[in-house]
Amino acid sequence: MRVKRYIRALQHLPTEWQVQKAKRACVKRDGACVICGATHKLFGWLLLNAHHRVPVHVNPGLAAVLYNLVCLCRVCHLQWGHPGGWKKWCSNLEHVIGRIKAARAESVVEE
Repeated sequence: MRVKRYIRALQHLPTEWQVQKAKRACVKRDGACVICGATHKLFGWLLLNAHHRVPVHVNPGLAAVLYNLVCLCRVCHLQWGHPGGWKKWCSNLEHVIGRIKAARAESVVEE
């Protein structure tokens, strides 16, 4: 355990507590899914996830950085954040979010 803490300190990696704090701040900042706009609540529980734009296994140093997190509902998290399964990730999530928001804006204008 001490060795793990020492290695983490040398690498300047965020602790699990810092990551959880950043995820809570992301959900509080966005308040809804950035793709579908859902603010799902079930029996008082907020069913939103903080998704890492750059995955932790690619760059562990960005795990607790707030600009690397985006708020997604559980459905959009699986469908858009990890297409094809939890082990895969969407490398162009910003582009996908932009396209969906543009399509939603066009449908509002047409109505």
